[in-house]
Amino acid sequence: MRGLDKIHYKNGNTILIGVVVVLSLIILFIAGGALAGMTLLTIKNRTGELNPSSVNFGGICGGTTAPATTQEFKSGSQTFYIPEGGVGLISQEDHIASKGEGQPSDVKDGIKGHLNITSFESNCPSSHPLCNIDNQTWTPPENGSIGRGSTEIPSAEHSTWIMNSRWYSNNDPETGIKVNPPAGTRVIITANKNGKSIVAVAGYEWGPTKDQVIGAQNEVLANLAVNHNDKITFGFAVDQTLASGVVYGADCISSGAVGTDYRSIGPGFNGYAGKWQNVDQVMSALGGQNQIKRDIVTVKFMDIKVSIHKSIINNLKNVESDIIASGTKYTIRQKDTGAFHIRQNTNNLSVLSPHSTGLAIDVNWETNGNVRRSSLSNTTARDPNACTKDIPQEVSDAFEKNGFFWGAKFRNVCDPMHFQYGGNWD
Repeated sequence: MRGLDKIHYKNGNTILIGVVVVLSLIILFIAGGALAGMTLLTIKNRTGELNPSSVNFGGICGGTTAPATTQEFKSGSQTFYIPEGGVGLISQEDHIASKGEGQPSDVKDGIKGHLNITSFESNCPSSHPLCNIDNQTWTPPENGSIGRGSTEIPSAEHSTWIMNSRWYSNNDPETGIKVNPPAGTRVIITANKNGKSIVAVAGYEWGPTKDQVIGAQNEVLANLAVNHNDKITFGFAVDQTLASGVVYGADCISSGAVGTDYRSIGPGFNGYAGKWQNVDQVMSALGGQNQIKRDIVTVKFMDIKVSIHKSIINNLKNVESDIIASGTKYTIRQKDTGAFHIRQNTNNLSVLSPHSTGLAIDVNWETNGNVRRSSLSNTTARDPNACTKDIPQEVSDAFEKNGFFWGAKFRNVCDPMHFQYGGNWD
């Protein structure tokens, strides 16, 4: 469903005293920041100039069985090896600044802005001691500056789930040279004490240098329910397209649909049709508009990028797998495909669009237009063949198989571009 965003403005008279008050407050804010020794980074974060962007969120249930791993990973002409046989202790690591953030002046400067950008409170279970927000700090300046890794600066998508290890070019500390795998390389870490696994990313930092075989961000340890110096095993993911931050384990069971949130984001999210009746109910179950914005991730789907709610990462991945397995050669275009978009519903401007939840995706809207059934001849309610479309049955079947309702089956409109997760709640 496509439509224009509506922007509402409040009317009011602008008077001189109001301008003076606003300017005075801004001056006092900046002056106070300078007195407190804040850097430009801190000011930018507190004024919202660095807004949360599309990130990969943790706490997502990937299933009971962890993805396959390997001890070797080839990239181009180079082969990378898992150190120490992939067995040892894990070290708790402090935060690394992501792209777009300034240079911290000390280990606390701007850290809360960074935690906001990476949605720390959503990603780090509050019950775990490592998730105390007041105790978070930047990584110390080892082989670099405060808050910086030893190599490439990570994106916000990766900074939450970074792990590091003692990588050597030939897996021999005596004769090999220190070398990181490519930034973003997927590594599966498994906690020995409970069997939980998580998808982490390597390639941004080398180390640790002492007793532990790997280090990882607090969010990684917390989602594994482990602490500093706990035993783990790890290996390169065979599937390097896995979403980072996804958790696997015996208690990771999704009822009816793969991809439900590991910590349960709200009532009724583990079923299909019948749980929700309208967009407002869905948005409430997802924590409201502001929380939804923080829970949006950008993922690769059929060679394009779409922004969706974090809880349907695996659903969409399964759709892609089923489309590919079907053998259809249908091309999904970047230019006229999209998902998350806070806006009014094209067919009813008094309510928000399902796209405002991040649970709906429009596919190739230029050739799969949305039309009212009243304008069509020889049509019945919910007839998917009543409107012009080029989406093959293999594609619509793949979506429906994985929990999406097809808009071509709406009662009053035929909207073949549209697929929404969780049933017909439009």
